[in-house]
Formats: sequence, C-alpha cells, structure tokens
Amino acid sequence: MNRIKALTVRNIKETVREPLSLVFCVLFPIAMLVMMELIMSGVPKEGATMFEIENFSAGIAGFGYTFTMLFIALGLASDKTSAFMTRISVSPLKPIEYYLSYVFAFLPVCLLQTVLFFACALIFGLKISVGLLVAVVYLIPSMLFYISCGIFIGTVAPSDKAAGPVSSIFICAAGLLGGVWMPIESLGGGFFEVCKALPFFATVKPAASAVKGVYGDIFPYALITLAYTVVLLAASALIYRVNAKK
Repeated sequence: MNRIKALTVRNIKETVREPLSLVFCVLFPIAMLVMMELIMSGVPKEGATMFEIENFSAGIAGFGYTFTMLFIALGLASDKTSAFMTRISVSPLKPIEYYLSYVFAFLPVCLLQTVLFFACALIFGLKISVGLLVAVVYLIPSMLFYISCGIFIGTVAPSDKAAGPVSSIFICAAGLLGGVWMPIESLGGGFFEVCKALPFFATVKPAASAVKGVYGDIFPYALITLAYTVVLLAASALIYRVNAKK
C-alpha cells in the first residue's frame, strides 16, 4: 500500500506540473455544455425536446472523462521512454500497483470535473433532485472505466505519439456509441444491440436515466461498466508483464 501511495503522490505531482492540460480536462465538459446551450437557445422548444438539459447533461459529463483518458494515456506512454520506467521495471512493484496509482491520482480529477459540471448545469436550468445525486454516484463507474482505458492505451501504445491517435478512436466511439449526442435507444435494431454490448452506452445510460428520475434497469449497466474496467486493468497488467520479459 505504501508503494501505491508513493506512486499516487508522484502522479499527482506530474499532473500539477502541466496545469494547462489539467484545467482543460476539468473545464472541457463545461465548455461543451455552454456551447450546447448557446446553440439550442435559438431552436423552438417544441422541436428540441431531446436537447433539453435533463436529457444530455449526464452524457456530456461522461464524455468529458475521455479527455482525462487521453491525458493518462499520454502520460503512461511518455513514461516508457524515461528513466522512471527503467527503475520501475527492476523494482518489486507489481503492475496492478502501478496502475492503481493512476486510478487514485485521477479519480479526484474526474470527481472535481463532475461537481463543477453539474454546478454549471444547475445555472442553466438543471433541477436539483435526488436523481441528480444518484447520477453522480452512477458516474463513478464511468470515471473508473475511462481511467482504465487511458491506462490500457498508454500500455499498448509504443510511444506518446501513438497514444494520441489511439485515444481519438475511443473518444469517437464514446461520442457515437455512448448516446451522448442522440438517444441510441430510438435507433433500435442491430445497431442498438451492438451499442448495448459495448461499454460506452453503459457509461452514459445509468446517469442519464437517474437525472430524469428513472431507476428501473440502470444498475446492471453500472456492473457492465465495472466489468469492462476490471478486464482493461487485467489486460494492461498482463501486457506489462509480457513487455517486461522482452
């Protein structure tokens, strides 16, 4: 546990050394919310029901974690070319300890991002409710998932130059397949079934439903998100071990 704590402190210090990137991660969802509100301000309300703030706020909050994912992926990939990784590889540190230090370092960033985002959403008309608090809780698995995505990308990418393009694939998938910009359920058919099988829809659905006060079947989606998180962390640890033996 002491090793994880020491690495977590190190990761936090590395993050603070790049304040511009950190500020971008935290404020990006708020910028998207403001942009959406400005765009929809000129659209008649009767023709924009799906773009009411209750319907898209949770999606934007979840989508914002993808840029924290990018930040983590770039940091991990950069470590590969540093003396720090050389010291890590010859230490008794377990891969999962190394990766958990990133989880503990960036989970507070995601929580801060979420709190500031919904505080801004309240200014734009989102109502305070029990559902809103439940939505924040259901976004925690989404935070863990995208942190694990960043860890996985940073592990498999050969350099930070490759980590960026790979992350962009995940960012696009999160936006298109997660139901951030449109209600995926309304599409139906095989496409919806594919979206349900992938983790991106599950990262948005529970929080989006909770904001609207619907709690029916959202818990299984949170479990799906956590399952993908565990798989990604386990895969990252396995790849780390394989690379260490080369």
